[in-house]
Amino acid sequence: MRRKNISSENIQNKKMQTALASMGDKLKSRKLVVGDYKINIYFIPQIVDKMILASSIIKPILNYSGNVPLSLEIIASSVLYVDDIVIDSNMDSLINYILDGHAVITDMSCERYIAANIRKVEKRSINGPQLQEALKTPRDAFIEDLESNLSLVQNRIKDPSLVIENYTIGRRSQTKVAVIYLKDVANPMIINDLKTRLGSIDVDGVIQSGYIQKFIQKGTGSLFPRVGTVERSEAACADILDGNSYNG
Repeated sequence: MRRKNISSENIQNKKMQTALASMGDKLKSRKLVVGDYKINIYFIPQIVDKMILASSIIKPILNYSGNVPLSLEIIASSVLYVDDIVIDSNMDSLINYILDGHAVITDMSCERYIAANIRKVEKRSINGPQLQEALKTPRDAFIEDLESNLSLVQNRIKDPSLVIENYTIGRRSQTKVAVIYLKDVANPMIINDLKTRLGSIDVDGVIQSGYIQKFIQKGTGSLFPRVGTVERSEAACADILDGNSYNG
């Protein structure tokens, strides 16, 4: 009977690790140790409120000093300062929670997890588009901050197959660039060609997206443009859904 329980934990662990690994670079984790109890917290930094994550999840867990040994039930009922939480064991729902702005908390058994809703939606001074005006479209447009731009895309496309791959381009500027596409929709040959072109960029600095656009278009041998510029976030999402990739 004991062996059966261990086997069950291993299966659940493999399912969870496979699900988490499929999310690639966009998923971040934080490991906590409270006494002998080890905890992993998984989240997408662009769509969660990091202040709530730190003050309402990480801090109270680390400060726990109760007489009852720490467990997922204790964390959910007596430790977290988050009102919207659920304890679940369905590994198929795990990715959906994370994509919807939840922090997922699990212990080493990986049999169950806590999904805490700490979603953050950028409603900023995200200004309306200046170039791509339209009457019946959302008014949010991309800005200079990559994290804000990624949150706009991820809040519109909550698909597990959405891939975000991060690059740092420019020896001196160290500019953060992201390639976003749907892995089951986009043409893999085009994606691989794009990655190769990005990886071959060797310049001191990338100050604006036009620099990257020139390198991507260079040597294509086509009379027609293969790269366009998008200002509106919903237009970029439409392109991604059509199988195009977006460079943020």
